[in-house]
Amino acid sequence: MAATASAALQQGLKIAPVIQRTANKKVPALAGVPVVGPDDPSGPAWNIDTSTGTVRYHGEGADFAAGTARTYIRAKLDWGRMDHPIELTDEAIARARFGNPDGIQDLKGEALGEGIRDFLAKIQSEMFQGAGGANQIAGLHMSNDATGSYAGINQASVTDFAALVMSANTTTPGTAAALTKKRLRDFVAAVVERSEVLKEELVFFTHATGVNRVIDLYESQVNYTSQAMLGGVQPRVVFDGLNFIEAPQAAYAHPSDTSTKCSISAAYIDWSSPKRGLHWQVLPYPTDESKVILSGLPYGIQLVVDSTGAHASKWVLRTMLQLVNPNPKKGGVLNDILI
Repeated sequence: MAATASAALQQGLKIAPVIQRTANKKVPALAGVPVVGPDDPSGPAWNIDTSTGTVRYHGEGADFAAGTARTYIRAKLDWGRMDHPIELTDEAIARARFGNPDGIQDLKGEALGEGIRDFLAKIQSEMFQGAGGANQIAGLHMSNDATGSYAGINQASVTDFAALVMSANTTTPGTAAALTKKRLRDFVAAVVERSEVLKEELVFFTHATGVNRVIDLYESQVNYTSQAMLGGVQPRVVFDGLNFIEAPQAAYAHPSDTSTKCSISAAYIDWSSPKRGLHWQVLPYPTDESKVILSGLPYGIQLVVDSTGAHASKWVLRTMLQLVNPNPKKGGVLNDILI
């Protein structure tokens, strides 16, 4: 988490403590997904191949049949344009300075540190719950669907772009049911079969209660790893070849979850080629020394000076980013797990 410190130091900010506090913020779901640069300045865009090739037999010496062109559909997302204004009145600054020459630095640093933590927490929440409207992040719950619309494509009609949606309740889907090993393994096997990826390439997201329901099934087989994995994130628990990352319940909350049930999301994450799997794309703002006083923060976040009234100082944290699920078919969600 490098920072451009020169301009910020001129503003009297203590950089090191701000970065340290930011790094200590508990946003594990964010760190479990790679961040890459933009594909398209207008927003992430990619092609979906909806063709099915035809393999034929032919007779000895016979000419090959005419080939058919591949059929592609264009997927497109807007940038999530996020900002977080931070304002301090001159009176608050004066009170902080009174009797303490470093007071103004401490006040600004504290306000900035809290602002960055709030910003990262919001990005983590939108990673799951983002509605995908204009200027908004399209969250994982939106792409991990079989009947909705994601990146401008109807998943109900384009099955190659639909995720797997299963219920823990095999008899009455929509009603909470206790999770079983068989149902969890059936879910994993179905995702692996339809996505053609290894189960070790899948990452499973849920909140603490969802993880606990899985641990209940594998109590004697759970392996609490001691090594950092998945881009620096240490999954809380690894078992049966599966990697789990917890997100706060308020941030994760699947739309189908109620007070009696929870869900588990699976997503394909390929660290060897991040743009093939679930990833963030960030469009960096230019670094204008006249107004950008802090850059190089995670997820493209910058701190810029903004004009305000005569009796206050205002800074704005801003970024443009988007969560991209290039192929929702390489993922899914297991719903209706009894809490």
